[in-house]
Amino acid sequence: MSSSIRISMTLKHARGLFSNRSELAMRTTRRIPNPTGAVLGIAALIMVCGCSIGPTAVRANSLNYNDSVRSAVSEELLLNMVRIRYDDPTQWMSISSINSTFEAEIGAGGEGGVSGANVSGSGVASLRYRDAPTITFTPRQGEKLAKQMLTPVSVTNVGYLSNAGWPFRWVALILVENIQGIGSFDVSTHYPIRGQVEKFFRTLDLIDQLQRDDELLVGFLKYNDPWNDAPVGGSSVSAQSYIASAETGNVFVTDDGGETFDYASNDNEPMMMLRRRARESPEMKELSELLDLDESIDQYLFARARTLERPGKRRDYLALRTRSFSGVLRLLSHGVHVPDEHVTEKICARPIKGSVEAQIEHRLRLGFNIQVSDRRPRNAAVAVPYRGQWFYINDADASSKQTFMMLNDLFNLQISSGPSNSSPMLTIPVGV
Repeated sequence: MSSSIRISMTLKHARGLFSNRSELAMRTTRRIPNPTGAVLGIAALIMVCGCSIGPTAVRANSLNYNDSVRSAVSEELLLNMVRIRYDDPTQWMSISSINSTFEAEIGAGGEGGVSGANVSGSGVASLRYRDAPTITFTPRQGEKLAKQMLTPVSVTNVGYLSNAGWPFRWVALILVENIQGIGSFDVSTHYPIRGQVEKFFRTLDLIDQLQRDDELLVGFLKYNDPWNDAPVGGSSVSAQSYIASAETGNVFVTDDGGETFDYASNDNEPMMMLRRRARESPEMKELSELLDLDESIDQYLFARARTLERPGKRRDYLALRTRSFSGVLRLLSHGVHVPDEHVTEKICARPIKGSVEAQIEHRLRLGFNIQVSDRRPRNAAVAVPYRGQWFYINDADASSKQTFMMLNDLFNLQISSGPSNSSPMLTIPVGV
């Protein structure tokens, strides 16, 4: 007497992130008293494996998802910089949603037979799964984006970047047009560069040297700005006053051992702060003369440059006029190398050259270079195709990679996430 049994099943569920396929196959043969039980056991094993595939796939592919989004943002930033070098319009996109469907198919088959006193059984199981996400891109456009692109970078964001460890010399070179009345340079590719460039570069070099010597700090520091016009007597400041000031985020401060107090703010503010020993250094003396700084203090708040300054009074602040994010991209586009034939054929403008322009280009290209190749580069940290060429940042060029990373930080600070206004959406299915 003999008999045989076959079973099959399908399991579908939605989970996962990026495309994946896998197959699991098992076969077992043994003498068993109950073939039906063997097949059902195989089926149960497959179902357990199938239920564990989803979470495993999510964990394995979440890194792929993260890397894909990072690459998309970096490539868009690089592409728009290259477009600006060619005087072409820019376009920005945002990833507004990712819908992922994870499908798994499980199959199982089993056979059992009885021949006399011998009972045997075998089973085969298979598992296939795939993930097909749908990524929705939304164009960023309209008045909101235009204002974000064209509004000068806030001095607060200058402080954030400096506080993150980026050298102030490089932050200021890229973001700042004017420090304390000392003009930097404009970023037009069609007009001669204007500004007190030599004086501006000297200012940045002095600040950089003081930072290297650990005599000057730039970033966010606690600052107590008094609200009252004159200090109040110590006897009038009670415990209740301390508690009330703490509830409002302010504080009572004293410089004379408690005889008098100032009611002051207690905020983190972007500023430049000197160590005591720095005051006597020749670099600080020269910097104080260049920036007309009050030498009786050691903290200088960042402030937006004012149109009218008070004559005859040393300054207790550092007045900055900054570029817009669009202006920053135009400046850095000077670091984009282009084929000679594109300049000859007037596809790409040739910047007006002179001794000052050459010095600026030299300084920029010490820290930022976008290379060009007629074929896809193998050693690129980020690369984009444009006008029949590949533009890329060399993976071995640490300075350019660091500058590009700082630019990405600025993009996140200056340009808000998500779509601006109502826009059409482009939905692209990815994977099979």
